[in-house]
Amino acid sequence: MFMKKIGILAVVSGFAVSAFTPSTASADGNGEWDRTQYSTFKSQSVNFNSTGGDIRYCVVSGAKNVTYKLYTSSGTHIARGDSVLDPGECETIRDVNKGDYYITKSGSGYTEMKWQD
Repeated sequence: MFMKKIGILAVVSGFAVSAFTPSTASADGNGEWDRTQYSTFKSQSVNFNSTGGDIRYCVVSGAKNVTYKLYTSSGTHIARGDSVLDPGECETIRDVNKGDYYITKSGSGYTEMKWQD
């Protein structure tokens, strides 16, 4: 009876941890995407935290031929992170510092963006 309670507690505890963990694109490791987050926005995305290295953002849905610009949370423009993208296209920025970043966009309407770190 005692072993059954421990087994049930372990299963329930494991589910609770996995339910509140961000989705992952792949297992952590060098050269692999560790985390995936989403943001739907009209002019500016939510902040995305990067552990440093490479980040990628992809347009999931929105208008075509839109200019996206990358900024640090302090408002510093990272010009090498700028791109004109259509839905389904991505931009990868190499060798970024650890910190928080966000994207702004031109045009009207909403964009759904996927971030990977």
